[in-house]
Amino acid sequence: MNKNKLILPISILLGCIILGGFFYVSQINKQRSIEKQQQIELQAKSEQDKAKMEADKAQQNAIKQAEEINKQMLSDCLKKAEKEYTSAGNTKCLFAGYTQEQINDNKCFISMTQNEIDSIDKTLQTNKDNCYKQYK
Repeated sequence: MNKNKLILPISILLGCIILGGFFYVSQINKQRSIEKQQQIELQAKSEQDKAKMEADKAQQNAIKQAEEINKQMLSDCLKKAEKEYTSAGNTKCLFAGYTQEQINDNKCFISMTQNEIDSIDKTLQTNKDNCYKQYK
């Protein structure tokens, strides 16, 4: 009879230990699953941040390249305006009968009227202003 009294508590104790073991194992699996999910989320966020940084960098490079092209085009436009200015002055001198040598020595420009000089200068300034408007 003594054995029969011990079997029930031992069975209950063993049942509790087995149930506790299953519960413990299920909690460990649950914790691992949560950690794995967090790791996946972190990895996805990291990849998202990396893609955003690359897109920002590409955009900055595109802006920088566009600014460089714009700067070069402004420079070319200003050079063209200067060339047209020189050409206009030389053409006026040639029509006035000056030789290229006299033009190179600035003898023609000394004899030009102030209105002629102002006209050529105004054209140069207008062309430069147009360059700045277009490429700034």
